[in-house]
Amino acid sequence: MIVVGFAMVMVLVWAIKSGQFEDMEGPATRIIMDDDDPLLPKPDDKKKS
Repeated sequence: MIVVGFAMVMVLVWAIKSGQFEDMEGPATRIIMDDDDPLLPKPDDKKKS
């Protein structure tokens, strides 16, 4: 039981040192901000029509 707890602490320390928890919000908002969607009309297309 102590060995498993020690292993879990070591995995947590490794994850923190390797940068796993640096940007928690970036991946969650990156999927929402899709600026290069080809199906959306561009502002220039509205002026030409």
